[in-house]
Amino acid sequence: MPRSPRKQRATVVKLATKYGVPLENKVLAIKRERLSDDVTNLITEFYVNDEISRVDPSLKGVSSQRFITTA
Repeated sequence: MPRSPRKQRATVVKLATKYGVPLENKVLAIKRERLSDDVTNLITEFYVNDEISRVDPSLKGVSSQRFITTA
């Protein structure tokens, strides 16, 4: 059996139709509720807050270099 729930469902449906086993016509849709606008705004304000998140000024001038040595 596949590990993915969608592939498992598709495999069961295919085998059931192949061997004539009746299936219920219930569609199990994946429902995801959206976050409200208030929650979205609170999250945005949290990460924009300078005490929580800030830009590190020392990262602007950093350059990484690789040294390749041959022996």
